[in-house]
Amino acid sequence: MIKLKISLMTILICIASSSLAESIINDVSLTLLRGHNYELGDDERTVTTFEYVNVSTWGDYFMFVDRIMPETGDDITYMELNPRLKLFDINDSFIKSVYLSMQWERAETADNLLIGPAIDLNVEGFRYLKLNIFYRFNDNYDDNYQFTPAWAVPFNVGDQSWLFDGFIDWTNPTPQKASSMNFTTQIKWNANRLLNTENNLYLGFEYTYWNNKFGIEDVTENNLNLLFKYHF
Repeated sequence: MIKLKISLMTILICIASSSLAESIINDVSLTLLRGHNYELGDDERTVTTFEYVNVSTWGDYFMFVDRIMPETGDDITYMELNPRLKLFDINDSFIKSVYLSMQWERAETADNLLIGPAIDLNVEGFRYLKLNIFYRFNDNYDDNYQFTPAWAVPFNVGDQSWLFDGFIDWTNPTPQKASSMNFTTQIKWNANRLLNTENNLYLGFEYTYWNNKFGIEDVTENNLNLLFKYHF
């Protein structure tokens, strides 16, 4: 089953990198987070995150790799790959585009495959607003569903640029897991104008509210992290 999941993801990644697609956006970034009040392990942690985003005529592709470094114990690596194949655009509509979305979650103890429809919305003030509905093929518990909106809202304070972005992952319960809701958002200041840097350098905070973390009932995480993010 794991080999099948990896094979399906590989096919979509190949589509994403096809030379026939015209690339519109390519972005690579590295984030450093430092915070406390984590649940299920050390209270304080440092997290480094590598992210890659590509938007092209075929659709888009997002991936990230977290390296989680607790105060004690071994470091943990977690990654997600999320290619979305554009099915069609809707011009002059509240709905901008319709996609087939797939996601591969890779942890040290499990590989989960998610697949389902997605739409991008035209909403004034938003850089993007994406809605994804997934059916989850889970490794270690019964399959279930996931709803994931993601957003980015740029704004200015005086002549300084800020960005408010984030996502929500909501999953329904299974016989082995409680329903779970992970709300994670970042608010960050773009310091490139002040520091006279060519690329975007963000300083700010990441806030997470995770009800029933990992589907474990009554385990709720509420933490605030200092954030440093650089786009190459």
